[in-house]
Amino acid sequence: MKIKIERTDGAPNGWVTVGTWRFDAPHNKGTLHLVVAKLPKWQYSLAVIGHELIESLYCWLFAITTKECDAFDLRCEKEFLLGARDPHSEPGFDSAAPYRIGHVMGSWWERIVIHGTLASWRKYDEECNRVMGISNSIKE
Repeated sequence: MKIKIERTDGAPNGWVTVGTWRFDAPHNKGTLHLVVAKLPKWQYSLAVIGHELIESLYCWLFAITTKECDAFDLRCEKEFLLGARDPHSEPGFDSAAPYRIGHVMGSWWERIVIHGTLASWRKYDEECNRVMGISNSIKE
């Protein structure tokens, strides 16, 4: 499998997130593209890249397609815009998210990286929220 990591200014592909992933061919075939926001500290970037890699590989392993995940995320994005979903709630923790287990495992990775490198979780959270254009909250 070929993996391409792209960094972008602002939220990737216009989503309310700091990282996304997709396979460029149907049925999780082709190149895996990870797109992550440019963040000010290497620890933050490592946390997001690892999260997206873990989540995408979980989906690849269990044949959960990019199309399924994007359809769920698009519904959540619409709910964010309509005010029907709290922008601080991560869709990946929703029990209906097809990639939920991968998201949870990726979130563990984030915690390990941020705390293990002695970076501030609060500052990481604030920076991610800034990129996503949402008000800050502390998720300790």
